[in-house]
Amino acid sequence: MGLFSRKMQYDRTKFLRRAQEELSRSKYARALRLLRPLLSREPNNPEIHELIAAPLAERGKCFDGWESYKIGAHHLYKQGNKQAALVLYIDATHRLPLVFDTWIARAELQRELVRKDEAIRTLLKGREAFKKRRYRPQAISFLRRALELIPNSPKLTLDLADLLSRSGQAEEALFLLDALARHNPSSVNLKVIHRARWNVLPSISNTWRWMRA
Repeated sequence: MGLFSRKMQYDRTKFLRRAQEELSRSKYARALRLLRPLLSREPNNPEIHELIAAPLAERGKCFDGWESYKIGAHHLYKQGNKQAALVLYIDATHRLPLVFDTWIARAELQRELVRKDEAIRTLLKGREAFKKRRYRPQAISFLRRALELIPNSPKLTLDLADLLSRSGQAEEALFLLDALARHNPSSVNLKVIHRARWNVLPSISNTWRWMRA
């Protein structure tokens, strides 16, 4: 039994070393073949999850890849290495751009690290990744979160109001535009805002507001 245990330990070390070599050369399929047997024996090992996340993502295993990213990042976070956890989340957004939670995890950690500008950029990159019509709910969520960091931003509010209007939420869109008008009283801004208001609800009164601005 002792000999068998030593042999398994030797195989594990060799597989890990070879997997890391393959990862350094971006040979993800080969790395995956080496790491999967290890993960099957140690399914709760966060270090193996950290290594296997990228190969899984690159081979189209989006769900499993994100699960491994989360496990690896959470382990690093608990160890106090928040920067390393953030690096893992950033990698996840690059390899899994259509997994909504990758962007949210990245932005929330940046916010926790008091990197407000980085968090905003992450949310806007996420909104851009989800720009197709079928992803409209996700895009709305990104903009809502971004506006928590920069309230009354004309650009973000106009974008959000447009998406809300297209999603059948005209009442909220008008509410946001009215609030934006109160915070941006200049004639240039008001003209843009009232044009957006008219786009949401074409009417005589909104036409009058737009023309007068």
